[in-house]
Amino acid sequence: MSSETTIYFGRFAKALWMLSMVVFLVSLLYIYTKLPPFIALTSDISAFNFLNFPKSDFFYGVLIIFIISNLAWYLIAKRLSGFSNFKSTTNTFMTNDKIYNLINWLNSFSFIINCLVIISIFFIWVSTSETKNGINLLGTGIYCFLGLTAFWLLLLGYLIVKKEKSEATLEV
Repeated sequence: MSSETTIYFGRFAKALWMLSMVVFLVSLLYIYTKLPPFIALTSDISAFNFLNFPKSDFFYGVLIIFIISNLAWYLIAKRLSGFSNFKSTTNTFMTNDKIYNLINWLNSFSFIINCLVIISIFFIWVSTSETKNGINLLGTGIYCFLGLTAFWLLLLGYLIVKKEKSEATLEV
C-alpha cells in the first residue's frame, strides 16, 4: 500500500471509529429510555436467573466499559504514533509505514468492536422487551460481526508476517 493510500485509509478508519462512538452514544440513550425499570436476563439454566439489575446500572456499566475500551485503543494508537516519530539508525523494529498500517488497523478494529457493542445492547433491549420480533436479525448481526472480528485478527497476523518477510528480504 502506498503512503498516500495509507493516509487516506487512516483518515477513513478514524472517521468510522468516531462515527461509531457517536452512534453508540445515541443508541445507548435511546435504549435507556425504552428499557423497563429492571433488566432481567434469564435463561433456561436456573443458575443464570440472578441477572436482575436496574437499568441505570446497565447504562453506567456499559458506558464505563465503552469509555475505558475506546480510551485504551486511543492511547495505544497514540503510543504507536510516537514510535513513528522516533528516528534511530539502530532501531529497525518497524518502519513508519508499518506503524501507520498498525494504527489504521487499530482504528478500524475499534470501529468493529464498537459496532459489536451497539448490536449487543440492541440485543439486550430486544430480549428484555415484551415483543421479541427482531431477536433473530440481531443474532445474525452478532455472528456477522464476530466473523468480521476474526477476519480482522487474521489481517493483523498477515500484517505482522508481511513485516517480517519484508525485513528478511532487506537483510539478505
